Amino acid sequence: MNVSHVLAGESVGLKKVADDVWSVYFGPVLLDRFYKRDLRLHGAHNRNKLGRR
Repeated sequence: MNVSHVLAGESVGLKKVADDVWSVYFGPVLLDRFYKRDLRLHGAHNRNKLGRR
């Protein structure tokens, strides 16, 4: 997910949900999940449980 252009100048929030996993929010909207182990964002809208890919 590329948020650099759409949300340029806006604040996004990070919430730690597991070891090395953060949810990325824009206001109340969950945008994605960031996985530190592979330094990538993975679409949160495509899974029901944390860690599924």
